[in-house]
Amino acid sequence: KLFLDDPKGTSPLANLCTPYDMPFFSKKEAYALAEKYLPKPTNISLNEGEVEQAWEKSKGNPGRLQEELKRCLAQKINKLEGES
Repeated sequence: KLFLDDPKGTSPLANLCTPYDMPFFSKKEAYALAEKYLPKPTNISLNEGEVEQAWEKSKGNPGRLQEELKRCLAQKINKLEGES
């Protein structure tokens, strides 16, 4: 790390930002995330297997899970556009 968030150290964020550890998502939470935040106007959804695969690749890491879900959705959209 370039700067440690340590009040005794030299981090520019010391005493400004509160560290927050985001817990990893369970499979159930991953399904809920995909269902709630996928773009509704497109009527495109990811099936259970796609969400599970994204969860397994990300190991539930919040940032990686979002990236994997986004990647899965982009693949699905590209495939549908190719069929048109």
